[in-house]
Amino acid sequence: MELFMVEQDQDRQQVVSLWYCVRSKPKHEQIAARHLRLIPEVKVFCPQIRYRKATARGPVWFTEAVFPGYIFAKLDLAENFRRVCTTPGVSGIVHFGDCYSILSDGLIENLRQHMDGSEMKCFAAPVNVGDHARIVEGPCVGLDVVVMRFMPARERVTVLMNVLGRETETEVKLSALAIKPGTPWRRDEI
Repeated sequence: MELFMVEQDQDRQQVVSLWYCVRSKPKHEQIAARHLRLIPEVKVFCPQIRYRKATARGPVWFTEAVFPGYIFAKLDLAENFRRVCTTPGVSGIVHFGDCYSILSDGLIENLRQHMDGSEMKCFAAPVNVGDHARIVEGPCVGLDVVVMRFMPARERVTVLMNVLGRETETEVKLSALAIKPGTPWRRDEI
């Protein structure tokens, strides 16, 4: 991140739009981005991730900002400063004394590429075929298993477990598994 002193020149002929880091109110990144997009001279980039997480009421989709409390806006600071700072959901523009943090176009483009060209990146499947897992709920609690097949429509997986010295395939709820880090399973391990 580069810091520059932003000077206001009364005789400016051209509009200079630069990327700034805008601080939002807590958990208001999406609200601030939506309101900033209503200002015609302002471009907004608010990267978010969407993921599924097991909760007490079952698996739930969550959406969170990649940079909690911050969004990026391309604007002419001299022309839009007051309007941006008074936008609902916005706390202010990040600055250090009289210096406002300016982000390069290349940095924003790099972030967009990591987000696959959109503002939302979705992490869908929490398990892959071959992953080691442990059953954490139900009658088979504590058994180590290997994921054989993923059935997203039913939110279930087929797992291979060793019961009484015999390999057995069975279906379990996706939320009943805790994935163990490590290398994918090979059939000769059981």
